[in-house]
Amino acid sequence: MRRNPLLAASALTLFIALAACSGEQATPAAGAGADAAEGASMSTQTTTIAAELFYRERIALPPGAVAVAALEIADSGAVVAEARDELADQSVPVSVTLDIDRLQLPQDAGLVFRGSIEVDGAAIWRSEPQPVDLASETIDLGSVMLMAVDEPGTSVDSTPEASSLAGTWVVEDIRGGGIIDDSRVTLEFSERRVAGRASCNSYQGTWSLEDGQLAIVNVAVTMMACPEAIMNQERSFLDALNSADGMRFDDTGALFLTSGDDDVLRARRER
Repeated sequence: MRRNPLLAASALTLFIALAACSGEQATPAAGAGADAAEGASMSTQTTTIAAELFYRERIALPPGAVAVAALEIADSGAVVAEARDELADQSVPVSVTLDIDRLQLPQDAGLVFRGSIEVDGAAIWRSEPQPVDLASETIDLGSVMLMAVDEPGTSVDSTPEASSLAGTWVVEDIRGGGIIDDSRVTLEFSERRVAGRASCNSYQGTWSLEDGQLAIVNVAVTMMACPEAIMNQERSFLDALNSADGMRFDDTGALFLTSGDDDVLRARRER
């Protein structure tokens, strides 16, 4: 059978044209992928700040402690970004990270990083503000030192009773059981702070006295070990200190910290 050469040529031309059309449809429009990638990158621009928070005191973190990493406006201290981590069974230094979407930040505002440790929503240790350059995707601030914070409260000079607490008191009795010979337990009241020796370890906390109601909170203790009898006395003292909700003086000038109707600590001003 003889083939028609014109028909064969026409068929070949049609095949090539269809193939060309198919290739054009499979090719995406120039720049479409780049535009999509640019749109995704513009929707968020993240900077991650990392730091290790520590303080110099050899004091255990109190129960309920929370590490806070915050980005603040330098002039006002207003917080614009924050991350919070519960610190159950942890000790300092503690690692914190804060992810920041730069597109959500206020424009033309100086920004600083600040770390803190809080208990019940109140900072008990806090760092100085740390300048940060948010043009980078990652910022490692390394070790950031925290300092003890004086909590707001009734100061020692706000009432006659509170003023009379100022100074150092030597504990003579814990819940009616006396104290171990040659051991030392003290209460040192200053403005908003109470500290001293608990028997073996040192301690510090905050206090307030308002309308006769005493509150001693955020008590933190160093972590040394001593003989068992001393450690038992220390536990009894700290339990009494944390339970105290009132105070009184007797005619001899002795200070009594009370819990309800019970005297839990008796102390005398150190001479």
